Amino acid sequence: MARKFTTSDIPDWCCTEADVPYNLAAIQSSSSFEKMLSKSPIMHADKIKAAVLLQLSGEDLRCPPSQGKELYFYLKATGSKIKLLMYPKDNHPIATVDTEADAAVNKAIWLLENLV
Repeated sequence: MARKFTTSDIPDWCCTEADVPYNLAAIQSSSSFEKMLSKSPIMHADKIKAAVLLQLSGEDLRCPPSQGKELYFYLKATGSKIKLLMYPKDNHPIATVDTEADAAVNKAIWLLENLV
């Protein structure tokens, strides 16, 4: 969340989730960033045991793709089963016709390969 705070279109959400005050007219303190970092999913990535399918959108302002890539590279480096699907011209909902169809097919294949 600390990294997302400066790159997302919803910095107030990052503060709310980390239980730190949000004030657009003030600079966040280092302790606020430390608290956000401690609650960030990447700080708990070592607990992930399941196979992971990441679907990222290149134009996503809500969940910057750089964060998903960070998780991907970490899990890949630790030997986890992970697949990354990148949709460079889509945004947060992954909802254009082509990408939605591709995402649906890939999710079905992933579930069949990893849950059956």
